[in-house]
Amino acid sequence: DEKALERAKAERERQLSLEDINNRMRNSLFNEGNPVLSYLKEVRGYKDETNIEGEPVNVPLEMGLGLITPPLLEELKKAMGELWNEKINGYPIGSKYLLSVPCRSEGKIVGFNFRAIDKETSPKYVNTFKTGEKGKYLFGLSPLSVHKSSYKNLTIVEGEIDALHASILGLSNIV
Repeated sequence: DEKALERAKAERERQLSLEDINNRMRNSLFNEGNPVLSYLKEVRGYKDETNIEGEPVNVPLEMGLGLITPPLLEELKKAMGELWNEKINGYPIGSKYLLSVPCRSEGKIVGFNFRAIDKETSPKYVNTFKTGEKGKYLFGLSPLSVHKSSYKNLTIVEGEIDALHASILGLSNIV
């Protein structure tokens, strides 16, 4: 059907745009992101480490985290289109909420979490998911639900950043 093909093409273009913006946020973290990188290394303890196989890992880089700046935020809103959660427009994303965490489902970006790096800002996370939608995309859960009979162990952590950290260090079955 021609309309389905057009929708698929539009979704592909949106995903390419989101990946491009996400890559630029990741680059910003290492080019401009001294406060965020300092937070990740000094407060969260994410630094160069080794994975369970003893290989070196640049934790912040491998986690896919980024620095959201006001210009990138505007591009992100435009790229997400109707998927952008308008309720978060009142939050100071790009000034207080600086850390970006891409949320993926089946390899595709389905939204972003933004985290404040200071202790005074509340809530500490805001996300682009619409109300009630975030639970559909728990980090690491969708692959497990597909193959649940082959998994004997499961590690549950507090948040997505903790799950990303554990995953890049080589642990599996992290939710």
